[in-house]
Amino acid sequence: MSDVEHEIVRYKKGFDYINSVWLMNSKPIMPQTLQVIYKITTDEKGKLPEQELMEMLVFLQTSREHALIQAFIAYVQFTLSVPQDKSISKVARLLPYMFLYKAGLDFRGLLVLEKYFYEHERLMNELKLATERQEGITVWIEHFIDDTAKQLEETADNLEKNDKTDASGKIWSLTERQKDILSGFDQPGMRITNRKVQELFRISQITASRDLARLATLGLLFTYGKGRSVYYMRA
Repeated sequence: MSDVEHEIVRYKKGFDYINSVWLMNSKPIMPQTLQVIYKITTDEKGKLPEQELMEMLVFLQTSREHALIQAFIAYVQFTLSVPQDKSISKVARLLPYMFLYKAGLDFRGLLVLEKYFYEHERLMNELKLATERQEGITVWIEHFIDDTAKQLEETADNLEKNDKTDASGKIWSLTERQKDILSGFDQPGMRITNRKVQELFRISQITASRDLARLATLGLLFTYGKGRSVYYMRA
């Protein structure tokens, strides 16, 4: 595995950790949480400065701002509070996702915040200078939210186009039991587990796993969690 591939794998592990552990998590984000992400995403043996992180996290989590605003401010404050290098910058880019997932804003991996930060690197440098001068950052927050909204609108348009051509074909390729499993998601936000499918259809664990994997592969279900805590939700 090349160094670049190694970096990508580590970064994805950090994202998967946030996705599986922090979705709708009621616990406060603590400096130790960021230390975990730092260890997952790097080979470094050092630690992040906990005092600076605690001040930042307390400030953000006691505010009543929308999660998108918190996510943006978290990125800015983290990059200002912690001396940046290649390893730490990965934590900075993952931190906003933690605030979004914690608030229940699960964009199913379709929102790519890194795209914004990379494309607007010069803008972010200007923002950091403005923050250091204690100037307002409202204009930058609005810019971030507008860009995020455009990205999601483009994604929604692409998904709608794909659905028109692919949805019917996907449904017709299913077995009757797999269709019945899908029909069980009659309420928004409903989730189902392998064990529940076994009980409902009186089938083995292997058969239930095969059906759920088929639905997930076709993009009809999304998978969350790991090991015995895995559950599925309608796409």
